[in-house]
Amino acid sequence: FSNTGGFMGVSFAIPIDVAMNAVQQIKTKGYVERGMIGVYLQPVSPNTAKGLGMSRVEGALVASVMPDSPAAKAGIKPGDVIVAYDGKTINSVDDLSPMVG
Repeated sequence: FSNTGGFMGVSFAIPIDVAMNAVQQIKTKGYVERGMIGVYLQPVSPNTAKGLGMSRVEGALVASVMPDSPAAKAGIKPGDVIVAYDGKTINSVDDLSPMVG
């Protein structure tokens, strides 16, 4: 509350599809379950794409892999670039998390 009408603080937004998915899970399960493959990602820069011999700047660059994670068990290694998940194209690092859950 502000007597002057000003506001300084932190706010955030949740995409409606993420919120509705969480609501549905709470209704059916009583909790929200999220997917995890066990990687830390970073964007693919034009220089990185060029250095890796990629024809386009796309995908998500694997920075590190958690030990004993699904990614580690699948053989994913740091330096790999994830360009598709479940048959869907990964254009940027932001595309992967919503697909995993």
